[in-house]
Order: sequence, then C-alpha cells, then structure tokens
Amino acid sequence: MFNYSKRFGLIFLSVIISCLLIVPLWAEDEHICESIRALGMGGTGLGIADNEDVLLYNSAGLSYLDKWKLSYNFLMIGFNDDVFKIYELMMDDEMQEVMDGDVYWADASDGLKDEILSDRSGIIKIGTNLSFLYPGSLFNWGLGFYTATKTQIDIDMGIFVPKLGTHGKGDLVGVFSLGREFNLPFYKEILNPISAGMTIRYLQRYKVDDYRSVEEFVDVEFDDLLRRGYGMGVDFGGMYRMLDKRLIIAATATDFAGTKLKWDDGGSSVINGSLNLGVSFAPKKIYYWKDAYFDVDNLILACDIIDIGKKKDFYQRIHLGLEYDLYTFLKLRGGFNEGYPSFGLKFVFLEYAFYGEEIGSYAGQWADWHHLMSISFKF
Repeated sequence: MFNYSKRFGLIFLSVIISCLLIVPLWAEDEHICESIRALGMGGTGLGIADNEDVLLYNSAGLSYLDKWKLSYNFLMIGFNDDVFKIYELMMDDEMQEVMDGDVYWADASDGLKDEILSDRSGIIKIGTNLSFLYPGSLFNWGLGFYTATKTQIDIDMGIFVPKLGTHGKGDLVGVFSLGREFNLPFYKEILNPISAGMTIRYLQRYKVDDYRSVEEFVDVEFDDLLRRGYGMGVDFGGMYRMLDKRLIIAATATDFAGTKLKWDDGGSSVINGSLNLGVSFAPKKIYYWKDAYFDVDNLILACDIIDIGKKKDFYQRIHLGLEYDLYTFLKLRGGFNEGYPSFGLKFVFLEYAFYGEEIGSYAGQWADWHHLMSISFKF
C-alpha cells in the first residue's frame, strides 16, 4: 500500500512533466475580472473548490459540487489610494489656475510641482459577477457572466499646461465550464480520484488611452475614444485531494495556446498562456506548543504560484492566504499578495478587501494599495 508521500511524489512528477510540455510566454494583456474573496486572501484561488470562484480560477473544482449554486455580486466597486490624492490635487485652487492657464507652470509653487510630478495614478474598478453551478449526471457544469472596468487617471505635464490621461479597460465575459472527478485506469489502486475541468471563455473588451487638457474633454464624444476587441479562450484545470480531502493540490493552464483579440480598427493582441500551481489545506488542529493544540474545523490556508516559467520576480508570482469562519455570518480573510499584506471580511452579504499590488518590476519597488467592496447574494 502506497503512503501519502509516494502519492504526492507521483503527482509532483506529473506536474513537472506538464511544466516541460507547456512553455508560457510573456502576456501582452491581462484579465481584469476578479474575486473579492480571493483578493482578501492574498490573491489565492487555484486550490479552493468550495464556491463559485472555480469558474474564474480552476474549473476542476466543479467536480466536488454536490448541489446547485447561484451567486450574484451585483455591485463591486474599488479604488486605490491615489484616487483621493488626485481628487484633492484637482480641487486645489492653485492647480485649477494652472489648468485654466491663468498661472504658468514656471510660476507654480514648489509644493504643487512636487505633487504633480509624483507620478500618481488613480485607479477605479467596477464590476459584477453572476454564476450558476449545477451537478450533472455525467459532468458538473457552470455558467458565468462577468463584467469589469478598470480606469486609470494620470496627470501629465504636457508642453504648456498639465493634461489628464485616461487609460480604461472594460471586459464583458461569458464562460461555460465542465468538471469531473475520475480514476486513472492504471493507478486507481494507488491514487485517489483526480479532478479535471475545462472552461470556454468569450471575451469582449473595450479600451481607451487618451491624454487631454480639461478644456479639450468638453467637446469629446467618449465613444469615439473606445477600441473594441473580441476573442475566445480556453482554460484547463486539475485538482487532487489528499488527507481525508483536507489537502488539495491544483494546477491550471489558462488561456491555453493564447487568447487572440481582434480589434475593430484592424489590429490584434494576445493574452498568452500561463501555467499556475496552487494548494489549499483545511487543518483539524493548530499547534501552539509541541503537544498543545486547539481543534479547528473552519479554517482554510492557501498558496498560489502563478506565471511559472516567465521572467518575473518570484515574490510577484506568489500568493498566500487564509480564511476563517468566525461565525455563520462573518468570515475573516488575510494574506500576502505579491509580497504585500491583504485583509478581507464578509459580513452577511457585504464583502470588503484591502490589498497591495506591485506595479514595479520587482516586489517591494512600488506598492499600489486598493480597496474593493461588494454586495452579493448566494443561493
């Protein structure tokens, strides 16, 4: 009889082989649909198979579904700390005089110059998540519809007067996912059943990149600034449960073979593939001394490593998180996202997440702090 260490060794070897067969490339673009639960847990989600986020992170989690689930986050809104700072700057009387051309840039105060040149970028996020999961006879399946917008506002000095830069991205995403648990024909006496899943995604994307002075924005039709793109993508996922189903090892290949977007202006771009690994663990005991412990049955620990094989700082690719059900109506979350702390909670149907993102080339270079809130209903 094989013990758990030997079983883990077989799975680890399979993952290594998969890494050699799939060579992820640098991504030209990225997905912006997010889970507030995952962000509160440091960005983890690959090895967590107990809610509707499996459609976003790992469709293999569908195979563990035992009843239908309907979830609707009808409002998610988020922003970073620079939004407040840019607002205060734009409301400053001296800044308004500079924007109107009443005061030359050379005559502006040093404090205003330092504030404008501080490279602040205000980011506002708005989205909705709707999903339906169903345990079928042959395959468990799920349908999801997601919307997300991410708008970044910059201040550029321009040549004569400061200008506002707007960089916007909006996604409309429809997904159909399948998941099933099955035994490998030659290893069913050695290994537990393995779960596999596939997601087919339709993506409609809108983008805008523009720099103008405040006066120039007055007569602009915003629709004229938009670019529209369309594309189809496929994700694959796998999960393996051990230790009485409390330990889950997971792997995903997202945007397999690349998701090509065709734009209405004749151009194209690609969201290239990515290989990701994750693990989650629900401990029964927490030891605080060598023989002293307390029992737990409502704690989840998770770790994700994303973009394996890419030339990216390791600490930007690792995510650590936990979730603790304090009461039936209150969940506490925390973790580290790209090296920065995160915190989240769910109170009845209200959810909140605070997290940091690295926008520099390596972890610890340039932190961007975000707040995200949502109202959700689940059945």
